[in-house]
Amino acid sequence: MQAVSADIAAYDERLVEIQTELLNKAKSKEEYEDLIQEIYKVREDKQKALVASAEQQGVLRRIEEMNIYLDDASTELAEYDEGLVRAYFEKIIVYDDHYEVIFKSGISVDIDK
Repeated sequence: MQAVSADIAAYDERLVEIQTELLNKAKSKEEYEDLIQEIYKVREDKQKALVASAEQQGVLRRIEEMNIYLDDASTELAEYDEGLVRAYFEKIIVYDDHYEVIFKSGISVDIDK
């Protein structure tokens, strides 16, 4: 997470640099279209990094929730638990020779029949 924060800070620093350069060029009536395009690119890259960070945090949160549940749960399920299924499973795909269980955390497990 610290790497992502550092990346975001680097994007912010770069934006300040470009904006300062843009102001200087505008004051001296120089061409600055390339700087505007660079600002858009840096903003877009920053937004992508923020989205990736949020997605990663969501996955980590769901994994932590699953770990807490599994630590508290008994090791053997005696009956079907709808709450458990809805909370942790994204979908289960049935193939001819195996099952694929996809958890909400994004982890996928193949189970042979």
